Amino acid sequence: MAKLEGMNAIVNHVKMTESTVMLKIQREGFPAKKTKEGIWVADKKEVDSFLAGPAPKTAKTKKAAGKKKAAGKKKDRPGTGRDRRVGPDGN
Repeated sequence: MAKLEGMNAIVNHVKMTESTVMLKIQREGFPAKKTKEGIWVADKKEVDSFLAGPAPKTAKTKKAAGKKKAAGKKKDRPGTGRDRRVGPDGN
């Protein structure tokens, strides 16, 4: 297991700033941990896998992603997450 020890080693490996790596640790689950001594450590393979992105979708997950939404609601405005009620004719 190849380890990256220290934040400098991690940021040099991923070619990102320290603040970007810290945000990814907090928000996206970047695979790095802080030891009791206060040193950041990460496994190179886990980091590379994380940066490569999610695994390709399988046929089963593609089917689930293609399911239709329940009738009766339409989006009010794209991106707001608010729904508006729709009449029986669908408008």
